[in-house]
Amino acid sequence: MENRRCKTQTGGRAATTGHIAGEYALAVGMPDDPAPNGWKWLRLTDVTRLETGHTPSRQHPEYWDGNIPWIGIRDATANHGQIIHDTLQHTNELGINNSSARVLPTNTVCLSRTASVGYVVVMGRPMATSQDFVNWVCSPSLLDYRYLKYVLLAERRSFLRFAHGTTHQTIYFPEVKAFHICAPDIHHQGVIAHILESLDDKIELNRRMNETLEAMARAIFKSWFVDFDPVRAKAEGRKPFGMDSETAALFPDSFVDSPLGKVPKGWEAGRLDDILVLQRGFDLPMKKRVAGEIPVIASAGVTGFHNEAKVAPPGIVTGRSGSIGGVQYISVPFWPLNTTLWVKEFKSGNPVYSYFLLKNLNLERYNAGSGVPTLNRNHVHPLPCIIPPRTVMQAFENLTAPMFENIQSALLQSETLAAIRDTLLPKLLSGKIHVGDIATTDKVPKAVEAVVKPKAKRKPKPKAPDEFQEAVLISALVRELAVKYPLGRKRYTKFAYFVHRKAEHDVQQSYLKKAAGPYNPWTKYGGPEKIALGNKYIKHEQKDRYRGYVPGEKNKDIDKYIGRYGFDDALSWAVKTFRYATNDDLELFSTVDFAALGIVSNEQQPNVDGVKAVISGHPEWKAKLESGLFSDGNIARALKVLATYFPETYQ
Repeated sequence: MENRRCKTQTGGRAATTGHIAGEYALAVGMPDDPAPNGWKWLRLTDVTRLETGHTPSRQHPEYWDGNIPWIGIRDATANHGQIIHDTLQHTNELGINNSSARVLPTNTVCLSRTASVGYVVVMGRPMATSQDFVNWVCSPSLLDYRYLKYVLLAERRSFLRFAHGTTHQTIYFPEVKAFHICAPDIHHQGVIAHILESLDDKIELNRRMNETLEAMARAIFKSWFVDFDPVRAKAEGRKPFGMDSETAALFPDSFVDSPLGKVPKGWEAGRLDDILVLQRGFDLPMKKRVAGEIPVIASAGVTGFHNEAKVAPPGIVTGRSGSIGGVQYISVPFWPLNTTLWVKEFKSGNPVYSYFLLKNLNLERYNAGSGVPTLNRNHVHPLPCIIPPRTVMQAFENLTAPMFENIQSALLQSETLAAIRDTLLPKLLSGKIHVGDIATTDKVPKAVEAVVKPKAKRKPKPKAPDEFQEAVLISALVRELAVKYPLGRKRYTKFAYFVHRKAEHDVQQSYLKKAAGPYNPWTKYGGPEKIALGNKYIKHEQKDRYRGYVPGEKNKDIDKYIGRYGFDDALSWAVKTFRYATNDDLELFSTVDFAALGIVSNEQQPNVDGVKAVISGHPEWKAKLESGLFSDGNIARALKVLATYFPETYQ
């Protein structure tokens, strides 16, 4: 009875008979590649019950606010990869009984299939979902729900190939019903899941501990510097709660009038730049980065590493362009990028005090950008602030700095654990690491211990020739984009251009102004295409009227190089951003951007007239201005869109 196919509850169209390859252990249709020794390719609906969801009618408020958690897209995006125990919205039995929604059991694995595709959560208790999800109830003796979760997490890029649609991508049920999963036996599924789960559990434990420590420090900041609790207590003849007498003696017992209202006696009214001075960060193009241990800090967080620091710890960083409002405390030497502002001088404030002060100012309110969020330090420095005595700020620092040291230590440990997990994940799911008979009750699995153990330092590998790196990029683009039809040179050239731009490579040195837009003739005549073809990473193919490249039989061999060459994130971004862009839009955006780079290099601000001047000044480009594609309106549209992609160029 165990191998009997689980009954699927979705109805609708049958499974597709086509085949779309995934990255590691998931595919639409049965793959041609054999499974690793001891593993099998299984139709997912043979080892699970496939379910979908539904939304009870919003026109019936009596269907809502009950005790049945109901998973929507926002729940999935906020809890990606996690077990979810509660949801933003709840339905009830009346809503379930009057809709197609179903209450599914604990450990059901959910995948968002439309709008925001590829988010994965696991039900921590019985719940229902919206129709934006496909859900699998695993047969416990055939498929470990944790193993399925990790396969789905590893295959996130594949979902872009499985999906259809331009404005809203959707994975339709004929493809979902044809999902095949590569898996070992149930015991080894559990071992693999246990190894990965042990890393995630420690990362989650660190996250919760950090939340608690920061909440404690934030509560002290609010009590001392916002609510003035110690001053109020002394004014009422009480001893400040939880405070030793030496610290309590630092606070006055009364308030005085000031331009900012009532403030503790002896405290001053001033400006933010009386407490700290903000400075714009430093440029560091990707091509100039050297592998090292120094974190490179962007407006939204760590964006890479370098071998040289610009700022000594502790440091405070906030976003200047792209993402503003967030504040980061950095306890190691670091390099703040030009999309950030960092505290150059702590004039009267201390690091932890300055961190909470900036967070308390809600800096996102001071956005000075029309398209891209931008924070101007000259608008922030004059903000009115209450200035406590140095002795009080130092007492706060002495109390809270150890908390932040623990937070930073846990963050660094979690980054290491996440890197180990991300390295192990594809290898475990493709059978490249043999897990043997590791007991699933081991507190720290031996496979993890082996990765964590320090290794002897080895000489760095010599950098691969640029031609080979470009061959890998071309092959990766072909794999991502040649899903239904071959990928032509004109189209992949534009994608390669934007990958290099996002990775902060110097495209002005390698691309030429050609009729179709920025063009790198070296890819064809200098070797990369020949290398990709010769290594069988890609091959020529013609389908209908389309001629170009499709993945070759050894395309998967490029996986070991993609991350090494530093364009993995940029590649994913370019594919996600431009997958459904027309060739005309690709030509428009790349041409306008290339022209804008020339304008910026002359220390001028890109605008419509400036772009037109660049285009008209080049023999192979000036004809573009005669077409409707390069109208003033389209150039303005391109500049506005590009400013959101590359704010460092357009601000």
